[in-house]
Amino acid sequence: VPVTLMKHIPAQQLAMLAGLGVAAVYALLAGLSIPTQRALLMLGGFVLMLLLKRNFKAINAMATALFAILLWEPVSVLSAGFWFSFLAVSVIFYVFSGRLSNGHGWRIRLRQWGWMQFSIAFALFPFSLLLFQQTSLISPLANLILVPYVSFLVVPLVLLALLLMPLSSLLSGYLLIAADKLLALIWPVIEALSMHPWAYWVKAAPDWPILLLALIGVVLLLAPKGFPARWRGGLMLLPIIINTADRPAAGDFETALLVVGQGLSVAVRTRTPVLVFDSGNK
Repeated sequence: VPVTLMKHIPAQQLAMLAGLGVAAVYALLAGLSIPTQRALLMLGGFVLMLLLKRNFKAINAMATALFAILLWEPVSVLSAGFWFSFLAVSVIFYVFSGRLSNGHGWRIRLRQWGWMQFSIAFALFPFSLLLFQQTSLISPLANLILVPYVSFLVVPLVLLALLLMPLSSLLSGYLLIAADKLLALIWPVIEALSMHPWAYWVKAAPDWPILLLALIGVVLLLAPKGFPARWRGGLMLLPIIINTADRPAAGDFETALLVVGQGLSVAVRTRTPVLVFDSGNK
């Protein structure tokens, strides 16, 4: 059957369709979160354009995925994962598209992988401060270790266990146990990184002018070598670095009522301390 099909359809096109089918199954198993939807739709766009033999750019596939997700689930714009997912891919395109390559050795690839993780964390830290008032400082190192570890060791075992579950529950159970052992092996590394004093940086949420200035600075600092005035990007990051939260004047206070469904809490914010009084659920 494959030989007969290849008389009418090239093997490369069959391989692309098979890869898209496998990706769709994996996306369903992963729960179709927004990053998974984005990746699947971008892959589908790539495959469609290649099958139609159209000339297109990678940014077009990302724009198509963005439009499709917004059309399917408009409220996804309220999710931080939506913005972080697409911004991370945009950073990858910006940092690596159209750049001269230094080679293809494993050292070069490892350096590029590390630079990609740093670039994503560096580019997203202004948005992280805006949404969460903190940003991770060890995420590039953690992703550098965990992403290949989980992708090449843990995930294949879990997927193989799911495929073998209807045939042999015993063998499937052994594979899941092996995946659990691998996760237990790497867990102390995750805990050690998260417990480091410099694991994250807490900072006040920036105002929009400060945020826009920081984004321009990030774009300049991640620009290709030889780009004029890249150093000015560092100056544009100074406001977001030294930004502090506004506090009440001495002798004044601000009061907020926090209703979370299990009682009432009162937060009193003064010049120095913040006091929270929780009345409980009765």
